[in-house]
Amino acid sequence: MLNYLHPVQRDLFSLITQYKRGDIDSFEKVCARIPGVSLTSRKKEDVLAALYSATSIMSSPFTIHEHNAEISDVAPKIYYWLLDNHRDKTIEFIDSILSNNFLKNLHNDCLSLYPRLVSMDLAFRPAFFYDYADTEELGDIPARMSTADFETCNNFYKDLAEVFSRQITLIAGINNLLKRGDCNQFESSLKHTKKGTRPGLDSLDAFANVDLGNKIDFIDNSFYSIDREAIDNKLRNAIAHYKYDYKESSQCITYYPSKEGMSREKYHETQFMSFIRKSLLLFREVHNVNHIIKATLFLCVLVLKKGI
Repeated sequence: MLNYLHPVQRDLFSLITQYKRGDIDSFEKVCARIPGVSLTSRKKEDVLAALYSATSIMSSPFTIHEHNAEISDVAPKIYYWLLDNHRDKTIEFIDSILSNNFLKNLHNDCLSLYPRLVSMDLAFRPAFFYDYADTEELGDIPARMSTADFETCNNFYKDLAEVFSRQITLIAGINNLLKRGDCNQFESSLKHTKKGTRPGLDSLDAFANVDLGNKIDFIDNSFYSIDREAIDNKLRNAIAHYKYDYKESSQCITYYPSKEGMSREKYHETQFMSFIRKSLLLFREVHNVNHIIKATLFLCVLVLKKGI
């Protein structure tokens, strides 16, 4: 499948670019050149169907088909349940993420990740084999793999984590609707600490500013199960603040996540292979939640008749 992607890679990248620009004329021309992608009309739902056909092609070598199928089936059913049981609050939630452009921006940020992953397929190929291993333990001996684009892979993990952090805000809003009938109502027991209350749980808007590592802990009994093996907040923070060293000969990444002023004494180490594996797992999380974004967009267009 990766070998198939190379001849159509440029067209797939262009299709996402034209969609984000709103250039339907160019979008239609590109669709006609990609096997497996068809634009049956210029209706919004058909444009989305063509777009998601493209992201499906681009992600298929990197993701687990059964997971994709399951969440694609369950996500619309969740929204139908919410409309049956908390219709007004659900529509209020949808209106809010449309009016502040949260849904549009999140969708576009998510789409931007697909071409970047496909362009780095050489580094990611060895990571696929760990799907068939009995353990995620990669050992201390570095796998001899492509390290030519370490900085590119490095930044990709950081951007994956940033997008996933924003996706969790969407997950939290839906989860709050399911549990308490209000996207802004978090579990009351999580709001209080010995020192007072957590301001990040006052509303969904406030929750959006919470750090990725804490966000996951503030979603009670989530309807969506997050793979914590993909999340390394210390690594993400170190990359974001450029506090790491990479030794190509040993493929060892040393990162310094602590706030130590000008010093660098406390550190963690990981192998590049392990880092790439985490990146692959995190992309799968982003892709899974993109199916929930897809369900949200189709809910707006087909059921609620709202513009997106």
